[in-house]
This record gives sequence, C-alpha cells and structure tokens, in this order.
Amino acid sequence: MRAKQNNTKLWSVLILTLGLIVAFFIFNGSDFISSIPNNKIETQLAEPVTGHASLSNETTDSIPDYVRKTFNFIIKHGDAPHGYYGGRTFQNREKRLPLKTPRGQAIHYREWDVHPRRDGVDRGAERLVTGSDGSAWFTANHYQSFFLIERNTHGK
Repeated sequence: MRAKQNNTKLWSVLILTLGLIVAFFIFNGSDFISSIPNNKIETQLAEPVTGHASLSNETTDSIPDYVRKTFNFIIKHGDAPHGYYGGRTFQNREKRLPLKTPRGQAIHYREWDVHPRRDGVDRGAERLVTGSDGSAWFTANHYQSFFLIERNTHGK
C-alpha cells in the first residue's frame, strides 16, 4: 500500500513539473513584441552584423512594399494581419541571425508570413522575422539569407 502511495506522489510531482516547464515555454517570450518600437521601417540598412556571412548588405529598397505593410501592421497591432500565419517561434537553428545582444542577452525570434494564407496554396519562401532586441529581418528564400529591415536595440 505504501509503495502505491509513493508512486502516486511521484506521478503527481512529475506532472506538476512538466506543467511548470510547459508554462515556462509558453510565457517565456510572449511579451517581446511590445519591446519593438512603434515606428516606420528605417530607410537605411544598419551596419551588417559581423560573423554572419548570410546577412545581406543591400538597402531596404530591396524590401517589397507588402513586406513593409505586414511589418507595420505587426508593429501597430502586435499580431499578424487577419488571414496570415504569424507569431510562432523562429528557432534560428542555423545561427544566421545574431544570437545575443551587445550586452549578451539572448535574442528570441518570431516568424511571420508576408502573404495571406490560401487553401491549397503553399505558404511560399518569404518570411518576416522579428527579434526580442527590436530587430526585424526579411528572407525571400526561406531563411537562407536575410535583409535587415529594422534595428532598434536601444542599447540592449
């Protein structure tokens, strides 16, 4: 009987621990979007980040207007436009975007579609990626290379 009680307690502790871990991951980056300033896309590209060969040196003139429009909507509303996928965690597994701020804080990224979803149509390769440091990036080739749209780190 005592062994059954111990097993019940062990399962309760494991379930509680798992719940806390899940809650941590759900709430860990949920409010980063509010840290992105509410302003327009800069007209000049910031200096390229050293050590990241996949980052583009082109100007923001290379950024399509529909990407700018989607980005401005996200900044204004904190969410993707109706009918778009967006806000999911972007893992940055290939480490093509900066991992940390100049102060050493980890940067968390979210990805956003730049076209509305349509039944039976592929989402395409273009994405917008926003960072918890206030940065915003555009990829036209599904994360192979990035154009820097915005960098407002405010010393972070």
